[in-house]
Amino acid sequence: MPPVFLSAKASGALEIPPVAPERAASTEGLQAIAPSSGHQRIDFLDVAKGVGILLVVMGHCLGGLRAAEIVEEASLAWFSFYLIYSFHMPLFFFLTGSLVEIRVGAQPGRFLRTNVTRIAYPYFLWGLVQTIVQLLASGLITHPISQPPVELLIYMLWAPPAQFWFLYALFFLHLIALLTLYVGGRVLFMLVFSLVYASSAISPPVASFISSYVTGTNILFYVLGVCIGGPLIGWRGHLAQPYAYTIIAAIVFFSAVWVGWTTGGGLDTYATLPAAFAGCGAVLLLCRTDALRENPLLGYLGRRALPIYVLHVMFVAGARIVLVKAFHLSSVDLILPIIFLAGIAGPLVIDRAARSLRLRAALGLG
Repeated sequence: MPPVFLSAKASGALEIPPVAPERAASTEGLQAIAPSSGHQRIDFLDVAKGVGILLVVMGHCLGGLRAAEIVEEASLAWFSFYLIYSFHMPLFFFLTGSLVEIRVGAQPGRFLRTNVTRIAYPYFLWGLVQTIVQLLASGLITHPISQPPVELLIYMLWAPPAQFWFLYALFFLHLIALLTLYVGGRVLFMLVFSLVYASSAISPPVASFISSYVTGTNILFYVLGVCIGGPLIGWRGHLAQPYAYTIIAAIVFFSAVWVGWTTGGGLDTYATLPAAFAGCGAVLLLCRTDALRENPLLGYLGRRALPIYVLHVMFVAGARIVLVKAFHLSSVDLILPIIFLAGIAGPLVIDRAARSLRLRAALGLG
């Protein structure tokens, strides 16, 4: 008999709002939805994911400008890159894990199917498309490649390209969560990931293998999302002073980032945990305030997180190449806002066209 899973309560502070049927086909993982019977979407999650996807695009904009030697290491722009990368992916892993337990408990078969159709399929489709574009534009990009497409497709089985490492890691994390939660519930889930951490600490080869795909910090936030994300997301109470708590979290976050920046701390180490926790906390608190809780723009971007994620790098890199190579621009202040807008608007146009043509599923966009 399958174990009992966390479920929405009929009343009380931990009730999980249910899902609108017309939106239930949204991205698995990038759009965490709680399947239930009353059909109402969790707007707060969309807003938080909207903030997260903006940070992803901006981070890749800054990283690309640094690779093109337009951004200097001692600049405010590079500090902004460090700040974003100290917490934005832990935030996404927490959000993607937040309603996994509820979804597995309600519809494990559907959870498995969507893990294939809305994570694995977009990974291979758009990962290969982006890689082929890089191959064709090898003379223009900062990281040219030369392998033939068939070889690149085979490599994708164990070597995720560029930003697609997130989908690759998420597929396996979801698969482990499905198997452990269904067979043994939350206890088995936590036991398995405890063993993963233990084996990583004991065996350097295991640690090296795992870290080549996903950092221990990101795994930790996924586990936290699965274990405590549901109650936190579904909490319907109100903080007495939400802005005060947000400011406190932001102060702790900036302090932790500044310490890491000035001491030369790496981004892929556990030394960034204080910044990751404080940054995630600040964003979640801010998104629960009345000012942002139902923000329509951020909510819209959150619901389009998958197409933006898989497509934005091509638009950002393309816009940067045109501005730098064709128009010979070298000012960060001019280039950055243009490529950032391109990284958001371009994928949204593609997604809109795919919706109009009823091709979103075929194109792996939701």
